[in-house]
Amino acid sequence: MSWKSLPEYALAAVADFLAPDTCHLCGALYDDGLVRRFALGARARALTVPTVHTLAGLELRTHPICACCAGGLREAQTPAAVDGIDVHSPFITDEALLRIIRVIKFSRYAALATGAAAAIACALKDTGATLGDRPLLVPVPMDRRSLRRRGFNQSEKIAVDLGRTLGVRTGFGVIVKRHRTPPQSLTALEARHANVCGAFVAVSRLSRGADAIIVDDIVTSGATVIACATALKDAGARSVSVVCFGRSPRLDTAHGPHQTLFLQS
Repeated sequence: MSWKSLPEYALAAVADFLAPDTCHLCGALYDDGLVRRFALGARARALTVPTVHTLAGLELRTHPICACCAGGLREAQTPAAVDGIDVHSPFITDEALLRIIRVIKFSRYAALATGAAAAIACALKDTGATLGDRPLLVPVPMDRRSLRRRGFNQSEKIAVDLGRTLGVRTGFGVIVKRHRTPPQSLTALEARHANVCGAFVAVSRLSRGADAIIVDDIVTSGATVIACATALKDAGARSVSVVCFGRSPRLDTAHGPHQTLFLQS
C-alpha cells in the first residue's frame, strides 16, 4: 500500500464506522456468501437492494435488510379483499414485517420504504393485476398534528416510489384526515371501524373515470382503507382498490377467485 493511498483507506474506515453495513432488523453484518446461499424470491430480494451513500467522493453501499431476515417473510400468495375491495400485498403481516414497518416509521429509514414499493410492484406482477384505464395512487393521509410530530408519511413515500416504478401518477390532497384518532394498532379490532368512521373526507374532485389505488403500509381490519374508499367514491372515483406492504391473514377468507386489481363501483 502506498503512502498516497493511506488517506483513502482512512476515509473509507471512517465512512464504514459512520454507516456500517448491518441489517436494520437483526444487526448482523452483511455477508455476500449468505445472500448467495439463500434462494430469495423477487419480493424479498427487493428489500435487500443496497443503498449507496456518498462521503467525500467515496461510495459506500449498505444493505437495509439481510438475506436471512428478508427470506423469513411470509409471502401473500393471492390477493385478498375487504368489504368488496381488492387488497394486493407482497407479504402477510407477522412480527418480522411489523419490525420493518417500525423502522420505516420511527427511524425514518427511507430505503426500506423504497424496498416496500418494489416488493408491492413484484406482487402486482406475480398476480397479473391490471391498473385500470386511469390509475391514480392515493396514499392514506395523516392528520396534521401526527404529520408534524413524525415529520413524514410512510404511505406517501411508498406511493411515490411505487408510482415511479409503475409509471403511475400519485394524487396528493385528494382526501385528508380531518381529525386525529387513536392509533389503530392500539385499538381493539372490533372498535377500529368506529374509530376512523368519518375521519377521511374528499377535498378535491377526481377526473372522470379515475381508478383510485389506496396505498397503505399494512392492512389489518381494513377499517382505514374502507373509510378512505368511501371518501374517494365521494370524490368521483370510478373504482377503488388497495395496495399495501403487509396484510392480515384474516383477509384471505373474504377474497373471491378473480385476480383483477379493481372492482367497479
